[in-house]
Amino acid sequence: MLFREAARNSIGSNMPTKSLELKHTIKLLRELDVEIDEIESEIKSIMDEISSPILTIPGISYRMGAMIIAEIGDFNRFDSADKILAYAGLSPSTYQSGQLDGCYSHMEKRGSKYLRYAFFDATKFVCH
Repeated sequence: MLFREAARNSIGSNMPTKSLELKHTIKLLRELDVEIDEIESEIKSIMDEISSPILTIPGISYRMGAMIIAEIGDFNRFDSADKILAYAGLSPSTYQSGQLDGCYSHMEKRGSKYLRYAFFDATKFVCH
């Protein structure tokens, strides 16, 4: 009780509308946490059912694995890993005009941005 009294007399304001807004925001965050837990549980059960070897790769969790599988679909569609990287937009671009070849290649920003995000995020965890 002493803390509440000190809080009332400290810097800040005692506004019923702000208090109500804060209560509803906290309630919404708790509900969202429950929904996130349900979704992650469902992703885990689906990934366990699929039993994809992608989960054996260091740095790839259930969520990342599900994202990669959702974006790529059947891996057999691609002849090589280079084609998967190109699909993700991770292949280097080439600048060539007549005799001139660009010496600094930049990453192409084409392809699936979600797959690119998943690859970069998984790479971060592998590097750590």
